[in-house]
Amino acid sequence: MNELTPEDRIALANAPPDIITMEELMNAVEVVRQKEDRDRASTNSFLGQTTSSLREPLLRWAGVGFPDAYMLTSVELTPPSKCSDGVVRNMVDYVLYLTGKTIQDWFVEINTKVSGLRLEPSLPIGSIQMWVYKRA
Repeated sequence: MNELTPEDRIALANAPPDIITMEELMNAVEVVRQKEDRDRASTNSFLGQTTSSLREPLLRWAGVGFPDAYMLTSVELTPPSKCSDGVVRNMVDYVLYLTGKTIQDWFVEINTKVSGLRLEPSLPIGSIQMWVYKRA
């Protein structure tokens, strides 16, 4: 049997009570808020592509012969287990929460900046990818 030694009993008797403090809760929420702020900035930057920011990756695509289904660029993004408002969100809902727009709305806007091709999102675990396709 696993009996406590006298030293273990003393250590247990002197251990602080297992309590949750307001400071602990505030720190935990603040860490999530900071992550959301970083994610918001990187997501807005990635999804808010300009013609200038699209030019270089599109030239790389051109340089490899315009293959269909070419990954143009990506951004790492993983929703927290719970957002700072206490809600659990999947990737699609997390982007909406961070930016106020759906991924599809972002890509409708991005596609107004190109002609003869289309840009589409892909959502593998932990990132958002932007793929380019030749228009048929």
